[in-house]
Amino acid sequence: NRKGEGWLRRAQPVELSRPEAGEIAADFAKDIAQEVKLDDKAREKLQGVMREELTVAFERAHVEGGSVRRLYEHWPEANRRFEKRIAEFLSAEQTARVKAIVEKALEGK
Repeated sequence: NRKGEGWLRRAQPVELSRPEAGEIAADFAKDIAQEVKLDDKAREKLQGVMREELTVAFERAHVEGGSVRRLYEHWPEANRRFEKRIAEFLSAEQTARVKAIVEKALEGK
């Protein structure tokens, strides 16, 4: 058994979290788009913004030792940026509906 075999290199959890953030964003954006009735272009933008902000939150959580708890500690800051960014391409009503859906999904976290 070579030294370090079977263990993730220090950077690997961050590398693995990027695709995970993308998958979470894709699934969540699809569900939100259906509920809010967003067109494909708005859904794609929503997904991109969500992926980017989740990636930042994942990376910051990993720097601090990882864990889901640390991810949730970084979500409020990421969510503020997320809400500001989606307001640039969604109507005020759509933005409010997306915000409510995200908040409901994270209740109790």
